[in-house]
Amino acid sequence: EHFDRPAITTDLICGFPGETEQEFLQTLELLRQASFSAMHIFPYSRRPGTAADRLPGQLPNAIKEERCRRAAQLCHEMEQEYLHLWVGETLPVLFEEETQTPGEWRGHAPNYVEVHTPGEHLHNILKQVKITAVQENVLLGDILP
Repeated sequence: EHFDRPAITTDLICGFPGETEQEFLQTLELLRQASFSAMHIFPYSRRPGTAADRLPGQLPNAIKEERCRRAAQLCHEMEQEYLHLWVGETLPVLFEEETQTPGEWRGHAPNYVEVHTPGEHLHNILKQVKITAVQENVLLGDILP
């Protein structure tokens, strides 16, 4: 109601002791339904002296890594879907710095998505940008007059 397509993110720990394949599949389904714009994914790692370290069902690293890989694939798909929602839209972008490509600047829109556009001397300047494309995990656009 208050935000247009907010960027909602989450953290995910894969392979907590006792996590079954079925439970992991349910987690993936929940993530799909939530349609997060981005995720940070970590394999569970044991910490000596913690209650979780003493739990039965400690999973092998290979299973935790494979579940992280599957979750990362889903994350990538959701992130791309979210980014493509903005193509054709106009967003205010606060520019921060020139990228490694001379004449290209990077900044962030209110949804925290990184935006790149051609320009000169845009540091700390807010401009309206027409989003034209997605490149990897960045929106591309043109500054409006």
